[in-house]
Amino acid sequence: MSVRVKLNLVVDGVESVANVGAGNATAINKHLFELAKTYANGTGANQQDKIYSTTQTVNGNTDINLTTATNEETGTAISLASVSGFIVYNHSTTSSQTVTVGGAPSNPFITWLIATGDGNVIGPGGVLIQTSPVDGWAVTASTADILRIATSASLTFTVIVWGQDT
Repeated sequence: MSVRVKLNLVVDGVESVANVGAGNATAINKHLFELAKTYANGTGANQQDKIYSTTQTVNGNTDINLTTATNEETGTAISLASVSGFIVYNHSTTSSQTVTVGGAPSNPFITWLIATGDGNVIGPGGVLIQTSPVDGWAVTASTADILRIATSASLTFTVIVWGQDT
């Protein structure tokens, strides 16, 4: 099996400010950031050989075991030794319906967080993207392999995780 992940992120913001200075001219301030990252198939830096994705509608906690999860699309099992990146998208458009991404109370995958119990809250329509393409984050079976997705209401989220099995 060959795996390729292509991540494209563009932030193109333009700010117009009227009545600037003595001449009352309009100032234009542009904010541009572009990132195009392709992860090739393999087990080195900027590579991965496993990918997992799921879209679920739940109310409560969903624990994803990064060493035994099964892809819904292909039915293939993954067993990650490291994570190169992941994306979590909160599909909700309702105010206050959040998704929290962090480690489970038991065997938490938190190597991208500061401490146990930490997490990232994603508001309605929000996206969390975390990448570590060179070194990745270690996954340790039975001790540091559970990624928890917690919802504040019945809502839909998507998770995509890519990394290496060696």
